[in-house]
Amino acid sequence: GRGGNITMSVNDTLEMRFGSQISTTAGNEETGGDGGNITLNPARFIVARPEEDSNIEANAFTGDGGRIEITTEGILGIEPREEQTEFSDITASSEFGVDGEIIINRITTDTTILADEIPGPTENITFLQACSRGRRGKIELFDLGRGGLPTQPEDPLSGSTIIAPWIPLTVKTQIQPTSTQWQTPPSATTSSYTIFLGYGCQE
Repeated sequence: GRGGNITMSVNDTLEMRFGSQISTTAGNEETGGDGGNITLNPARFIVARPEEDSNIEANAFTGDGGRIEITTEGILGIEPREEQTEFSDITASSEFGVDGEIIINRITTDTTILADEIPGPTENITFLQACSRGRRGKIELFDLGRGGLPTQPEDPLSGSTIIAPWIPLTVKTQIQPTSTQWQTPPSATTSSYTIFLGYGCQE
């Protein structure tokens, strides 16, 4: 009679070893019958060793060969052939009837992503207002190193350090007594000192 049907759902890799057989072969020299159908859907990879004679077959003798349909990303060590061999085969042949069919559906992953399909809002980059635009219409940013942190003894010396000029700023403060019980000596009521501020943006 006709060979049965096999449907297998494989989430990962199907590994066939040591003469494994997935078969819906029907008939022999004394009896007829058509080969059945085999569906492997989907399998990430189908792996076998060629010399171990592991087969996927839907063959027939006097009837017609069956149908094999495989959906996978890749097949290694086993391949479709017109007839059985001593190696690992995928066959849907018939000795005296009509050969069947073998369909291999290759799974491909499309990694192309169009720019207009990327979700999310567009971000606008704004420079700090402390950095002014140069005369030639460009922005210049300077690396001032550690940003005011003291140099450690084990840090290497750098010959590319940019020293920015100092801006002198004289500030005078007047100290007022907070109560009548405390009087500040006249010599200490007025003090004068200089504060130096550094900046790191230049045109």
